[in-house]
Amino acid sequence: MKRFAVIALTLAAAFHGAAACAQSNSPGTAAAIGATVAGIVECGEGYSSHELYNVKVSVQEILRGPTASERLSAASEIPAPAADSEYLLARVSFNFKARGKPGLCAHPLHPTQFKAISAAGVEYPRPDFSPPDPALTGEIKSGETLIGWLVYLVPRIDSAPLLYFNVDENGGVSHGGNLWFKLGAE
Repeated sequence: MKRFAVIALTLAAAFHGAAACAQSNSPGTAAAIGATVAGIVECGEGYSSHELYNVKVSVQEILRGPTASERLSAASEIPAPAADSEYLLARVSFNFKARGKPGLCAHPLHPTQFKAISAAGVEYPRPDFSPPDPALTGEIKSGETLIGWLVYLVPRIDSAPLLYFNVDENGGVSHGGNLWFKLGAE
């Protein structure tokens, strides 16, 4: 019985640590550019055993306005944004690592799992064209890191948009909620 209590307390402490980590990252406490946010996601399909994976995500660089448009235009022809809007490019690093064995699950990473929004919660659109290479998309396996670009259309007046990662958008399950990042000034 004593052994069961020790195991239960250990599991409770581990769960509390994961929950506390997730609770410290919210829209109001979004990570600054360059800061890494850790999370936990489940990987698996149907009734098979789902494995837990650690993710570490960071926004490494932001380009806006003419700089972003020039970068996009170098790769392909793009439409000019409306006068009150501009393109925003975010270079994101995504690390995926199994928490245990076997660690064989590959996570399909898609731009739809990342949403840019205003502080008031208004979602900003992703244009109908691809970001510059490399785009942040593809299957990622344990121990790998993908680094790539995301593109959004944002109002010029919003100097502090936010970005969040939501694995649930692709049928996954996250432990602790969305991971939040700043895409501009504080």
